[in-house]
Amino acid sequence: MTPDQLAKIGVPLASAWKRFGNPEKTAEFERLSPQVHWTNGIAMALEAMKTMDHERAKSYGNLVERVRNIEADLYSAFFQGIRTGRLKAYGYQVPRSVNDNPKEVPKDLWGCEVLWDKSEIEGNGLKMSGVRVVRVDPSLSLPMLEMHEKPVLKKLGRPSKVPLIEEAFNELAREGTVSDQPRLAPLISVVRAKVHALHPELKGDMKGLGEEAIRKTIRPLFEAHKLSHKL
Repeated sequence: MTPDQLAKIGVPLASAWKRFGNPEKTAEFERLSPQVHWTNGIAMALEAMKTMDHERAKSYGNLVERVRNIEADLYSAFFQGIRTGRLKAYGYQVPRSVNDNPKEVPKDLWGCEVLWDKSEIEGNGLKMSGVRVVRVDPSLSLPMLEMHEKPVLKKLGRPSKVPLIEEAFNELAREGTVSDQPRLAPLISVVRAKVHALHPELKGDMKGLGEEAIRKTIRPLFEAHKLSHKL
């Protein structure tokens, strides 16, 4: 594949997790996510404290949880597409020379550091930049032409395991495990185990799954869950 071909048919990694997701879920995520920006959360919390409007606070907590669930589902579907070969990613090995052609991203690299906002992946002694994703025609095993994507808001960088941690937390919430825990700390090891259960290819891989990384990721989810279930 040449650079021109990749630019024509590929979707930048930064937006591919939404572009190749369920259209209805993507549309709902785009519609709801601006409403759960942290500034809205602070304003809602202050207003709820002032007016003692618990129903409003509960409604916001439910909204936050809904957005997190949709986001986790979109990321999960994206990684499933990569694992099954329905989606393929191509990029340029760093350092890059002028005449380089894009190469397929090795599947083992997805367990390493994914820099979503930069469309880069790095790990196992390899770094790839300019990563774009294509949908593969299952009958021909060939990339399919995609329409030019609509402009999307730039996504802030995030650790590569964050989508998997959020997916694991949301799955535990659906199972009722989160509601059974009055404190966040005991959930950290449970979430880590759930990540490995949902993604057995990561067995033994602890990068990005340390105590502090999981704590930072699930704290807002945990607080939103408790808010929506107790008020």
